[in-house]
Amino acid sequence: MKFKRITALLLILSVIAALSGCKMPDSSDPVKSRNVVTIRYNKNYDTGVAEVYWGSELFEKDPDEFSLDLAKASAALCAASNDRSGRLGYGEFIADAMDDLGLEDIWLYSYNKYSGKKATVETDGADWDLSTAFAIGHQTMTASDGHDFEVIVVVCRGTEGWQDAVFFDFVGSLSLAAETWEGYDTYLGYANFANQIKNALIDYVNNYADTFASEVKFLFTGHSLGGAPVQLLTACFQDADKCAYGYTFGSLNATDKPHTEYDIWNIYNTYDDYGPGGEEFFKPSGGWYTYDNKYGKVLLFTFDFGTVFTSPDGYYNHVMAGYYGALRDGLLDEEGRET
Repeated sequence: MKFKRITALLLILSVIAALSGCKMPDSSDPVKSRNVVTIRYNKNYDTGVAEVYWGSELFEKDPDEFSLDLAKASAALCAASNDRSGRLGYGEFIADAMDDLGLEDIWLYSYNKYSGKKATVETDGADWDLSTAFAIGHQTMTASDGHDFEVIVVVCRGTEGWQDAVFFDFVGSLSLAAETWEGYDTYLGYANFANQIKNALIDYVNNYADTFASEVKFLFTGHSLGGAPVQLLTACFQDADKCAYGYTFGSLNATDKPHTEYDIWNIYNTYDDYGPGGEEFFKPSGGWYTYDNKYGKVLLFTFDFGTVFTSPDGYYNHVMAGYYGALRDGLLDEEGRET
């Protein structure tokens, strides 16, 4: 089983000369590289502006330590990944957001109407205009002890458009996949999504590995539907002893029972439309039974966005802007506990 689980990773990582773990050397005089970056996303739901910290110190903690700053940055990226403006597939925000953080060689998948200048566009070859969407970028950072490391960032979009809703949320999560994904129990739709990302990462690493620092770390983040492959990929990388950070928001259940042994942080609101206190009738992948059937830990808070957060198309507890706002307003502390 272990061999089966790391097969995909070996394909992705074989072109990288050396990968070390997450442990960083001690430094009595750490050099902080915290930059405040403005990330913009659709403002139909609130201001559409996020202010986040981004720098090497975010990746000097081990993945088993919850990082509020990394959660905020991940939340802002996930908000930017969702167009939600009637212009699906245009990637209006995500490429700019990744570029503003300093990520390079940005690839977009299923943002096949993108016409900006900050990304190299790749699509998944689907017959329809939209399918599961994600973005990849990388950046060389300098650690507090002066050595360089590479961060590869993968941002997975949540459900948008009828294709995602029908093929992945509904049909793809009616039952567990007959074949597990790389040895991990999951639902068919999420296995397909994870496979698309795996294949894209193989191409991506093959293209840019010669520009990477010898130490490589990964950040996987996603909202709703996009949170399911994040769980699978992060668990797979961690099982292969690679340094992988995973943050999800309002994620659908990637499996049918909790796997809390993984260092993946699944942030969830009780009053999310698909949560235990939500009012949405259909809850994909067993969501009507429990909110915590996930790979990793669940950080649950109970604030009702409805008191502060509305949108032109009606109140909607599930949108990423609410999750970013909750983190910005201090509803979780530095340890991931509700305040």
